[in-house]
Parts: sequence; structure tokens; C-alpha cells
Amino acid sequence: MTDLLATTEARIGEVLALRWRDNNIDPSEGDGKATVTLSSTVTWINGQGLIRQDHPKTASGWRTITLPGFATDLLRRHRTERQLAPGDPAFPSASGSCHAPHSFRRQWRDATAGTGFEWVTPYSFRRTVAILLDRERTTDDAAARLGHSDTAVTKTPPHCRDPPRL
Repeated sequence: MTDLLATTEARIGEVLALRWRDNNIDPSEGDGKATVTLSSTVTWINGQGLIRQDHPKTASGWRTITLPGFATDLLRRHRTERQLAPGDPAFPSASGSCHAPHSFRRQWRDATAGTGFEWVTPYSFRRTVAILLDRERTTDDAAARLGHSDTAVTKTPPHCRDPPRL
């Protein structure tokens, strides 16, 4: 899941909401590139609990992203090992349902504790991609790739011009 966060610049809830049918990791048509479609999110709603919301955080958050080869290979291996159906979450919890974003963040903190990388969060990947796109392309390109509805959200503050070094 970490590799997918790093290569898609997706929000945690967007990756946790992915189903196998949202992934085109065995393309047979078009340009032959593997993609993932971010079209939903996992969120907590008081009184209902954890739900898979059938739309992303914003209207512009619905997007299809081309995957690099290593991420495609990782997803293929994961699919084979887990033997999940098309409607199943790509990264299910032990019970087969969607993981909660707060649980993933807690697992991340536990995994990085004592490593010297405690400052790296799952959001660090998204921020790094945003900064690189804003610097190397245009703010409009970065906003579209990140699913932002307004470029004001995407603009890199002066104190964040350099991405974190991982």
C-alpha cells in the first residue's frame, strides 16, 4: 500500500477504498498502460461508522492515474496472493472489509518508531509529489493530478519549496 501511496499521490482514504475492479493492471486495450481509478474514499461517519463512500473527497478527485511498472507488478503479486474478487477491497482488513485510515496511520507510526524516520507520514508522499509537479510542470497539472478543485490548495508555500528527502 505504501508503494501505491507513493506512486499515485492518492489520499489514504482513496487507496483504502480501491477495489480490484478499479485497477486496470492487465491492460489489453488502448496504450497498454496499467492504471488505477480513484473514484471513492473510505471515511468515518458518526452514527454509521466506517463506510466506503462512492465518491472522492471532491468532484475533481475522481481521476485515473497511470501506474509505473513496479507498482503494477506489486499489485499483480498482491492480487495473486490474496485471491480477491473484483468487488473486494484491494487492501482489505483482516475481516475482509476496508481498513480505517486512522488504523493505517497508527500502523505507520508503529512501523517507523525508532527508525529515525518518524517524521515521514503517509501524507509525505502526497506532499512530495505535489511539490515536484508544481516545480517541474504547472500548478494546474499538479492540481489535476492531486484531485484538487482549486489551484490555491496546490500552490507550494515558500517554506516547502524542496520536497522532504526520504
